[in-house]
Amino acid sequence: PEREGVLVLTYSGLSASGGAGSRLQQVVDWCGEDYDGCLLFDESHCAKNLIADLPGTETAAARAVDTIQRLLPNARVVYCSATAASEPRHYAYMTRLGLWGPASPFP
Repeated sequence: PEREGVLVLTYSGLSASGGAGSRLQQVVDWCGEDYDGCLLFDESHCAKNLIADLPGTETAAARAVDTIQRLLPNARVVYCSATAASEPRHYAYMTRLGLWGPASPFP
C-alpha cells in the first residue's frame, strides 16, 4: 500500500530496539521495499563513526544509517551537516556518494 507522511526520528531512536523489534526495521516496513522517497539525515555527522579507530566500536547510529540506506536502495538520500569531518573515514556513512567500495577512491 502507498503511504504518505513524514517520519521524524532521532539517531538514537533509529538505532533503538525493543520488544517489537528494532525501530529501524519498523521504519523499513512502513516505507516498503520499493520506497523511493527521501531519507534526510540532518546533523548527519552524528553517524560519522561507521569506521571506528578500534574495530567493534562503531556507533549504533552509524550502523543504523548505513543499514537503512542498504535496506531502502531506491530511496533518495540527503546528508546535511555544517560540521566538517577531520578524516576521510568520517564520511563512510555517506554510502550514496560512491566514495567507498570497489572502483572508488577508497576501496
